[in-house]
Amino acid sequence: MGLALPDIERVLAAARSGALGAALTTEGLARAHLGALREGLGALIGAPVDTVVRVLAAVREERLRPPATRVALVWTGPETRGSGARDTAVVVREMFEAAERHVLIAGYSFERGGVGILAPLHAAMRDRGVGVEMFVHLREATGVQADPEGYLRAQAEAWRRTYWPFGEPVPTLYVDPRAATAGSYASLHAKCIVVDGERALVGSANFTDRGQSRNIEAGVLVEDARFAEELARQFHDAVGAGLFVGV
Repeated sequence: MGLALPDIERVLAAARSGALGAALTTEGLARAHLGALREGLGALIGAPVDTVVRVLAAVREERLRPPATRVALVWTGPETRGSGARDTAVVVREMFEAAERHVLIAGYSFERGGVGILAPLHAAMRDRGVGVEMFVHLREATGVQADPEGYLRAQAEAWRRTYWPFGEPVPTLYVDPRAATAGSYASLHAKCIVVDGERALVGSANFTDRGQSRNIEAGVLVEDARFAEELARQFHDAVGAGLFVGV
């Protein structure tokens, strides 16, 4: 179909009004001042108008359909000359800078001081009121804790001092309560970002200079609201089930 969307809509309007008659003909198009579109209509010339309407309506719907899921390879480390991968550090910064409402992060390891990587996220919180939830790994207790909740709170405060030097506003932290149990050998090892429920990054790179600039790491940037919402819901449902706790 060689017609632009506005031309498809013009032909549809003429067909539905009866201006083209019972069948699509060159003469009918000329009477409706659409003669210049004959070539673009191709094999539809001579077809019954109701058939033309069905075909053009289907083409119009296809043209107006939201774009398919966009997926891009994200990479840290050396690349071949022809690589089309996007740089991890660049993608992470762009996602933080573009956030308008909400960011969810899950990560195992973060850069001490956090300035280079997390600074754009803090700016989004400060300047645009973006809400941030961070699911982070805490060091496991080395012995029996008389106050497991107190241990988690203390470790979370130590995490903030080490990895979030910016002060207010601060993200909501969620942690695995098993960190308060010695010998659990459980790690929050996921590395992902969800921004505004519309796009998500999932990969192997930690939120560290090594992970984002020097190691060899691979990830996938998925621009699809359904996937982004499902990934965020996975974490939120885990909170609801008590598998993560806010601290």
